[in-house]
Amino acid sequence: MSALIFGPLGKIVGAVLLVIGAYLSFQFWLSSHDRALLHGYVLEVRATTAESERDEYQRQANANKIVADAYQVQYRNQLQKDEQDDAQAEQERKAHAAENLAKGRDDGLDDSDIQFLLRKRP
Repeated sequence: MSALIFGPLGKIVGAVLLVIGAYLSFQFWLSSHDRALLHGYVLEVRATTAESERDEYQRQANANKIVADAYQVQYRNQLQKDEQDDAQAEQERKAHAAENLAKGRDDGLDDSDIQFLLRKRP
């Protein structure tokens, strides 16, 4: 009687253990396969992120270059305007000095006094 009970029961237990073992083996294979896929995905994400950062830095560098070039143009234009203003002021000063001299008035300033007044101050 014990052979009849344990025979089919042993076959069932063996079949269940075989199915559980196959299931666990498949799960282990699937998880290792998923890890490999995940590792590849992480590498791809890192590469994509690095490319995006590189592109953003390049875009910012180009924008900064445009701004720097614009400031250089503004600076050159300001220097040119300052030179023109200085030349005009010098002409007006000389014209005023000549007018005063023609009228017999002298302010007592010579070129060294004018240069002292026009010197750069810290």
